[in-house]
Amino acid sequence: MVLKLPLCVVAHSLGAVIASNFFYDLQYPSSSRIPDIVDVNSALERGDTLTNFYSFGTTLPLWSLRYDNFSRPIQVPAPQVAHHFPKLEGEWVNFYESHDILGYPLRPIDPAYAAAVKEDVEVHVGGPATSWNPLSHGGYFTSESMNRRIAQGLARTWTWVNRSM
Repeated sequence: MVLKLPLCVVAHSLGAVIASNFFYDLQYPSSSRIPDIVDVNSALERGDTLTNFYSFGTTLPLWSLRYDNFSRPIQVPAPQVAHHFPKLEGEWVNFYESHDILGYPLRPIDPAYAAAVKEDVEVHVGGPATSWNPLSHGGYFTSESMNRRIAQGLARTWTWVNRSM
């Protein structure tokens, strides 16, 4: 028996862009891309169980400027989640600091992003010397409100999984 578990991703800054790009390539395969060298056998490796995506300080809106049409976000939860985990609700929540010149809200990028991202949450990060300037970018990890919100989402998923097994 193969155990299938929900995949929850927590990603900061460029890591959120890389994660989004990785899942984009899995969800929207293109024949113009180089084929994978390694066989992907599990639902987890295919991204089929992507349930929650928490991005913070993401540069995805800056990344979007290099494309003429950036209106196809990843789907969170992944389309296959309903097959693997009926009635499990997932979410994409993005956290940003208004003083962080690298982190932005995602929903205003495009109507498709407004639909894909459940919530853009403004948080205040950094200490007295960094909360008001670009150095706030490194302060997300210590944000109690952000960490609490992510923990609540992960706890909901954990509770659902443990009730279902």
